[in-house]
Amino acid sequence: MCELIVAGFEDGHSAFLARAALARLEKELPISGCDVAVVSRGEEGDVTLREDVELNGRIALHEAFWKTLVDILFFPDLPASAETSLARLAAIGIDEQFIADTEKTVAPGSSAILIVVSPATRDRVQGVLRGCGGKTRRIRLIGEDRKQWLARLSGGQAGETGEQERGA
Repeated sequence: MCELIVAGFEDGHSAFLARAALARLEKELPISGCDVAVVSRGEEGDVTLREDVELNGRIALHEAFWKTLVDILFFPDLPASAETSLARLAAIGIDEQFIADTEKTVAPGSSAILIVVSPATRDRVQGVLRGCGGKTRRIRLIGEDRKQWLARLSGGQAGETGEQERGA
């Protein structure tokens, strides 16, 4: 099962340095750029998402996944539909405690790196992130299929996604 790791940094640039450190170890750690996103949070609370760009046929899926996840995680809907956002995150394994921890970890004026990892690489990735000064939070995601996660985050059913994309 895959896990989502969020590592928060107190400033606006350390997450980019952590991403560079992970990129240098990419040959040793089987993670791809599509498994990583960097979030910067301005003093006003505005969030900027940056992902690595890989020129392959799956980029739209990865971009949509990260945008949808960050949007729901950092910008919960109005109170009337907050339950819907919580239900969508819960459908992929993200609970309210993780959401609250993430909110504290990625405060205004800070940055964070979000990474989808396998159990085999989790400890090494967390070690790199802690070595860079990040406060890490992690949670096990339900399933391993990014199409399925995206469908659940978007409010659709997992079965509507077509064929599975393994290793995404």
